[in-house]
Amino acid sequence: AASHSRDGNVDGGVDGGDSGRGSVRNGGGVCDNFHPRQKLHCVAAEPMACVLRVVVVDEDFEQEVAYDTVVLGAMREGFRVIHLRSMLGTRIEGCYLLVHISFSSQVNAWVGEQELVNTLYEQRETIDHLQENISGLQSKVDLFAAETARLQSKLSERDGWPTTSI
Repeated sequence: AASHSRDGNVDGGVDGGDSGRGSVRNGGGVCDNFHPRQKLHCVAAEPMACVLRVVVVDEDFEQEVAYDTVVLGAMREGFRVIHLRSMLGTRIEGCYLLVHISFSSQVNAWVGEQELVNTLYEQRETIDHLQENISGLQSKVDLFAAETARLQSKLSERDGWPTTSI
């Protein structure tokens, strides 16, 4: 099955803001910061039932200062202006976010969470096993180097040759 994909390219910041940084909540409330000109890729199987909430956070006070929500299915392609609201829900005069919206489709290739966790554990076990092998091989190399030095020393004593190290 194919799902719709929406990319938002942030082309500007909040008017009056110093850095244009914002906060995007996705995946059940996980918070990601983004910067001007950084793309946000959002996959939605049902765009008309998916709401994107854009939040501006004052990092000094760790407090949300402006936000707006948009239904992904209602957005059109191209440059769009999101008029931000105060935390009371009223629009803030002169406070906008300029975004570029583009649409695409992609194959739904989601992998189950448990499968990813199992793969992670298997890879961790493989890494641990290989590190043990490396440690064992390093100790053998050290033993061979010591034995080589001992044999070279014995050989040079017997034949009167000068000792050299490898």
